[in-house]
Amino acid sequence: MEGKTWNISVKSAATQFTGQVNVSVLPGVQITKQQIKLGQELAQLIETTARSYRAVDETQPIGRNADDVSGVAAFAIMMLRVLRQARSTEQTCTFAIFLVEACRAGLWDEPRFAVAFSLATTVREKARNLERGGQLEDYLNEIERALPQPIRKGTRWSGPVVAVRYKEFEQTPVEGSKLVQMNTALHSTHVDSSELTDEHFGGRTTVLPMPLYRLGEPGARMLMSFFVGGAEYTVGLEGKRPVYGPLRAIGLALEKFVEKRNAATALDVYRTLAYARALLQLANEDAYADNEYLAEAVDDALCECADTLWEAGEEFEDFHQAVFGADYWRAEELLPEDISERVDGNLSREQLEALNEAVVEATPGRTVVVFYNPNGDQHAELPTDWIPEQEDFTPVAVPWLQAEHFASPSTQIFRTRF
Repeated sequence: MEGKTWNISVKSAATQFTGQVNVSVLPGVQITKQQIKLGQELAQLIETTARSYRAVDETQPIGRNADDVSGVAAFAIMMLRVLRQARSTEQTCTFAIFLVEACRAGLWDEPRFAVAFSLATTVREKARNLERGGQLEDYLNEIERALPQPIRKGTRWSGPVVAVRYKEFEQTPVEGSKLVQMNTALHSTHVDSSELTDEHFGGRTTVLPMPLYRLGEPGARMLMSFFVGGAEYTVGLEGKRPVYGPLRAIGLALEKFVEKRNAATALDVYRTLAYARALLQLANEDAYADNEYLAEAVDDALCECADTLWEAGEEFEDFHQAVFGADYWRAEELLPEDISERVDGNLSREQLEALNEAVVEATPGRTVVVFYNPNGDQHAELPTDWIPEQEDFTPVAVPWLQAEHFASPSTQIFRTRF
């Protein structure tokens, strides 16, 4: 059994909402009772939240009262643009987080942002679980349709508009991480569409209609996905009428519910697996025995790895016990196999095909290559007398192993249910 679905039908704010909650796992992986129980709890939470919701005025703000939400809309549109240009897992995750936070900020003044918020959350979660590029394109297109539609130069438009200009925009690296902090200052100018000039359509300006959405837009629907313990939980809901308050309440309740589980993502799991193996290898070096400060740092880092993996899945409980018992020989045996260690030298096409078939047949789940690439150098060797940075291990999910995945001895390859 690889999935289960619960149908939802509930009335809220004088309209009917219907949809589904679905839990699924990777092909060949058996769904667990705990995962089914969590799916049931999500379905119950949706119904409870919808029934207890009390309707509020959903009239759209206009004029100066809309400055905050129009600024948020412009920032979200900008984040969507840069998210489409992301070239790495870290960039995709970073810009997806900013997009989610922009949509969350818009929720408070404009419940219609619930549609974009649910989709942005899905993109963030899928990025953290190693989906990127073309796999996210359909979701990004839906987010674009769910956000307020900017007025393009040359578009015939009648009525009030707001031109939002980015006065400052910079990206600051976060110390000790590959993430960045974004700083921006926005300035809004309210004009009639007849007063728009070429200056309003500069590279740093977004022109939006007032009110931001047309009647019936963007449609009362939500699609929201989360990953917990190797399973994907997807919520799809649609209202008969364009009422958005219940979707806002449900989206925030779902996010809070899942955050309490503090679940490790696939990015966390595979990065931690590679980091733990590198640390265990370092524990066998002379420097570990000769340098008590290095040994203490390795021990502490391994304990953190063990905690992360145990939170991700019960199958890492024995590894956790071995690490905290300082039985590193046993701990290494308990980790999933590094498939790259099967290969010694170059593989022929036939050998590579046979290896891929054997890997897929032996272990349900997916194959992930973890590159050690400090400063972008994928051929760097693992250190023997100092601790590498965990952020320098980059997991990439691959459908099929290629010869280049075995080019560097510091690259590790895993196949698990996550």
